[in-house]
Amino acid sequence: MEGVLTEAHLANLTKLDSFRLTTYPNRSLVGPFPVWLQIQSNLSYVIISNAGISDTIEEDRFARLFSRCWYIDLSNNTIKAKLPTQIYSESLEKIDLSRNRFEGQIPIWLTNATQLFYSREHWGTNATVANIFSFSEPDSGRLPSSICKMKYIKFLCLAQQLSGELPNCWNNLRSLKVLDASNNSLSGKIPSSLSSLCNLVLLILSNNNLRGNIPYPQHNCRQVPKLYILQLRSNLLEGNIPEQLCRLSDIHDLDLSDNNFMGSIPKCFQNFTALNDNTSLDYEYLFDLQDSTINEQTVLVGTKGRELEYSRTLLEVKSIDLSKNNLTGEMPDGICSLAFLDTLNLSRNHLSGSIPKNIGDLRRSESLDLSYNNFSEPIPPSLSSLTFLGHLKLSYNNLPGRIPTGNQLQTFNDSSNYEGNPLLCGVPLSTRCAGDNSPSTPSSRGGGSKDQLWHYLSIAMGIAVVFWGACGTLVLKESWRHAYYRYVDHLKERMLLRIELAARRMFGRGNN
Repeated sequence: MEGVLTEAHLANLTKLDSFRLTTYPNRSLVGPFPVWLQIQSNLSYVIISNAGISDTIEEDRFARLFSRCWYIDLSNNTIKAKLPTQIYSESLEKIDLSRNRFEGQIPIWLTNATQLFYSREHWGTNATVANIFSFSEPDSGRLPSSICKMKYIKFLCLAQQLSGELPNCWNNLRSLKVLDASNNSLSGKIPSSLSSLCNLVLLILSNNNLRGNIPYPQHNCRQVPKLYILQLRSNLLEGNIPEQLCRLSDIHDLDLSDNNFMGSIPKCFQNFTALNDNTSLDYEYLFDLQDSTINEQTVLVGTKGRELEYSRTLLEVKSIDLSKNNLTGEMPDGICSLAFLDTLNLSRNHLSGSIPKNIGDLRRSESLDLSYNNFSEPIPPSLSSLTFLGHLKLSYNNLPGRIPTGNQLQTFNDSSNYEGNPLLCGVPLSTRCAGDNSPSTPSSRGGGSKDQLWHYLSIAMGIAVVFWGACGTLVLKESWRHAYYRYVDHLKERMLLRIELAARRMFGRGNN
């Protein structure tokens, strides 16, 4: 549809029940928030997403809009407004105000809403840090306990730069499935009441200043906790990794990296049974989604030496990341029984002893990082059986002996994967092992004879092509063969005549 849509076209729609206006992601409309829409009395469903709305809206008109509708999506605009300090609505179920320029204190929502989203990027710059973000108190910057009155909330994503402590009242939110408060400045301890949420699927508290221990999963759940993703990376957490985490049999992504955890890795990680099978998961069923209009949750996963972002495929990620801590002791054998684990990162700890001999049982592993530890036994030969491996780091340990070869390991020709191990030798390092006749290089062991063989074969094939290209046509085509023979006879006669004439001149000069 093309042309200009004005207020005059829609002003007479006084009994409108629902309204939807959206465009493609790379296109948008331009204009103010429709005045005629703000005065509707029967409106219950509003979607104005990615419409290029650029306007300042009065607080009381926003309050009326929220009080009537059960679904509001104003995402991906540049709306500038101060929201009401408190919003009460029994009918409001879903709200998406992300990616706008709202200012002031985020309201306390007294609703039955199940989904609530705020922008992570575009809140107005004139508001104070304490007031910009969802549920923050204007003075202390803390999240008030009133958040726990939203007992039907399922998805709660809190915006950036939020400060203060998390309230300890989460046991009231029995329907909560997703809590994402990452990339804030939260402090204090992780509330113990979070561990009582038996239906929680995603808990993401990464990149904050949280301290203390990880609260234990409670035993008061009628079933095993459903937590699939637990990301606590880049905080100030300490103490031992609790063995009670092994109750999370459905865990797919466990990220405790970049903290201050100490002690040994629990020996019960083999209880993470979801990492030992290839069962596909139903995204809609798990999150109890009834439509596709809800925002999709995204997570960052450190794998293959970099951070990758996953959205709708997040439940397909199977990762354990305990890097950048102070963990000691040996690497448990049980962790190698997780056959469908994609990523294992234990780097930058103080692990010692040997790499488990059954490391080859991680047969679907694509990324393995054990660098910057104190492993001091030879690399197990079973490592060569990891045929899916695309990223390997064993550098800066005390590994001795020869580097295993074969299968996927033949592709890791970068010596930095093994550097920092003075007693290690073999391909791709330049250090020779005992019994080697020449320095170990990627082409000196077994590869030289193959290259020489291919060299001679290519020469032979070239000669054959030239020979049959020149002579094959004479054999197969009779007229060309006769012409060639006549040409040779004529050339022979001319050569004999020249020789005879030259001889006569020579003998003639001698007689004179």
